[in-house]
Amino acid sequence: MVNRHMALTTLSAVLLSAALLTGCPKRITIDGVTYDYEEAAQAAYADAEAARQSGETDIALEKLDSFLGRFDESKLADDALMAIGMLAREQGQLTRARDAFARLAMDYPSSEHAVDARLAMARIDVAEGRPRDAVAPLRAVYDKLDDDETRREVASMLAETLDRSGDGEQALEWYLRAYDEARTDAERKEIYERIFALVDSQLSFRAVRTLSETVDTSSPAGELVLFKLARIYCHLRDFRQCNETVERYLDQHPRGRFLAQAGEMQGRLRARLTVDPTVVGVLLPLSGKYQVYGERALYAIQLGAELIGDKNPGGVKLVVRDSKGETEVAAKMVQELALQEHAVVVIGAILQNTAAAAALKAEELAVPLLSFSRREELTELGGYVFRYGLTNSKQAKALVDLTMGKMGMSRFAILYPRHPYGIELMNAFWDQVDQRKGYVVGAEAYDHDETTFTKHIKKLVGKYPLHTRGSYATCMAEARAIEKAYTRRKALENCKNKVAPAVDFDALLIPDDHAAVGLIAPTLAFEDVLITRDPEAIRDYRTTTGFKDVKPVQLIGANGWNDPVLIERAGKNVEGSLFVDGFNPRSKEPHVHKFVAAFAEAQKSLPTVIDAQAYDGGALVATLLRGKVKPKPKNRADMRRLLAEVKEFPGVTGLTSFDDSGDSVTPLVVFTIDNETIEVAELEEKPKG
Repeated sequence: MVNRHMALTTLSAVLLSAALLTGCPKRITIDGVTYDYEEAAQAAYADAEAARQSGETDIALEKLDSFLGRFDESKLADDALMAIGMLAREQGQLTRARDAFARLAMDYPSSEHAVDARLAMARIDVAEGRPRDAVAPLRAVYDKLDDDETRREVASMLAETLDRSGDGEQALEWYLRAYDEARTDAERKEIYERIFALVDSQLSFRAVRTLSETVDTSSPAGELVLFKLARIYCHLRDFRQCNETVERYLDQHPRGRFLAQAGEMQGRLRARLTVDPTVVGVLLPLSGKYQVYGERALYAIQLGAELIGDKNPGGVKLVVRDSKGETEVAAKMVQELALQEHAVVVIGAILQNTAAAAALKAEELAVPLLSFSRREELTELGGYVFRYGLTNSKQAKALVDLTMGKMGMSRFAILYPRHPYGIELMNAFWDQVDQRKGYVVGAEAYDHDETTFTKHIKKLVGKYPLHTRGSYATCMAEARAIEKAYTRRKALENCKNKVAPAVDFDALLIPDDHAAVGLIAPTLAFEDVLITRDPEAIRDYRTTTGFKDVKPVQLIGANGWNDPVLIERAGKNVEGSLFVDGFNPRSKEPHVHKFVAAFAEAQKSLPTVIDAQAYDGGALVATLLRGKVKPKPKNRADMRRLLAEVKEFPGVTGLTSFDDSGDSVTPLVVFTIDNETIEVAELEEKPKG
């Protein structure tokens, strides 16, 4: 490196020579000699420039830094900053280079170098992984650029920078500018693909709609925006707008990139928008292992819609499809009913798996679906899904309303099977008890095919293992103290019988069918669990067992209990038990009796709750389509609105309304067993499911 003192001496000589030739008002003193300020600046800059020309980059940078320290008000200050930025960038000192460019742009905005400085600063930001910082300087220089090549570069940099920063709307604006300024087909193709990716996957509906109003939709980029807008309208189920946008696309782009897709979309839209307000699609399993259920439900629907035999009030036509109990077939049949048969509503879907598939397809096609499935959360799949089904959560709520609300109970035990129905009902009941601030103090599970329940019941009432009970330990100690062996052995055996069941719950829920309950109830009695509320029976129990403090337990269950076979198996052991169901085939109400008689005559058996719901569903849609309550629906949106507005429709399952989610709200029937007969329990008000 050149000696600093020698450099200053050389500079002084140069300045002295310059000062003798000219005169300027502003002066500067260096090493005791006064010089003209600008002439001194020129000489100092020339000295630095000479070092740069000689390839002495470090010395040049040092001289330029020194120059700015003395001559920051010189006309050459911006030249010095630009030179520092360029030299530092060449040396890989990007932070130093950016600082110089930033200072130039801020302190000397009118400089001829300001545009280049901002551009250089932005390039450094991008190179160092700060693309967002590059946006402002790039925006500032774009309109000031005269060179077309640089303008294309800046537009592309801004587009890519904003794209990587997640600002899709702004990125698209600059991609469009870059596309307009591109000079070769290769450039345009590359930018077009980026625009396609951005429009197709990143932009919001609002952004696409705004772009469709500002961009030339007949241009290649505008074609992307227009087709994307059509797809969004269809996704939002605004099929009128979707159809109009597709027609606009086909008009402006008869040979467009998406011609085949747009044509297919238009065909589906026409099929979708064509609705026959008299056609009711019926989806049921009419073949396979669930065929019998589907056939019974179909007859019930026909009966409810008054389409049996020659009797037909008109206004309703049933078009039936077989789901075969398969999810893919169910979805396909819903589509066929909607697009080919133009059904205004689809009803049925009684199975859990096919109901979900049908609901998703119905929601996609915006056709109302009225299902009779008990699948939980079905109506949460969309606003076009309605359900008449009796879910486990509805039964659980009804049971808790009954026991905690009307009967004042607060503590419960659950003995449940390890299969979906039992687990789901157990969880739903437990959740309802928790919500009402009650307690589930015990829960025992058994295998779905189990036939012996002694051990599970003993666990529930604290008789297994016995050594944990204090009374048992005391009895055993006293028995062991007996001297005579025979007497001692008998006493030890009797200790088991002297342990009273520890019943700390008011009711026992058994969420299983009548077959299992028919085995469990006698076992409860055998294990000395008091399951009667008859005062005389309670006195006999306490006299016989000697258990004075054991309180009676209320047996409760759901619609799986509702079968006379339960009484045949359990007899008096289920006297006074309570269970809920969604339908009472033994009702004396005239309209129920009429339905049951007609159904039983044709099907040779009493209708189940699903049959009753199918009947009510058929009657409901027929009533709406025939305009008996409100004006007839003209389209599916009308049908959906009419279903949502249903309040207390009088069916054989009771007065039915639909809540905000589309689920039915119908009072459930509470049954009891009295004198070995299933009877409706006498309640002031039925708990609602």
